[in-house]
Amino acid sequence: MLGQNIARVSIPLFGGFSRFPPGASRAWSAMLEAFTPPYDWVNWFGSVAGARALSTASMERMMERSTRAVVAWYDAADAADLARGMSVPPSWDPYFSAWMNRADMLSWAPKHYRHHRAQLTWSSLPDVPG
Repeated sequence: MLGQNIARVSIPLFGGFSRFPPGASRAWSAMLEAFTPPYDWVNWFGSVAGARALSTASMERMMERSTRAVVAWYDAADAADLARGMSVPPSWDPYFSAWMNRADMLSWAPKHYRHHRAQLTWSSLPDVPG
């Protein structure tokens, strides 16, 4: 769910930064990179707190809303929209690169999900294709 929400937020963020000189997103990425330790803590704590505060049903609804919004945006996007991008901190995720466009970020979300899904050991969870 969190990864899908990141993909959803990246759509306007990448579009906005793509309109500035490249140095703007490089500076933003460097600042985020400098804050990696607190980011890691917030990322972990947010996942733990979210799992305790939200029911499975509410997380499913959030995931469905985010997915619908991303798919609706994608359906209306053209090649120029998908090509808009920015620098991102590559150390934040094994599937990030130093510069990503919106198409890269939209393909990142399922990779991120599959990565974390593979970390789960619950045999009762159904396999996810692809």
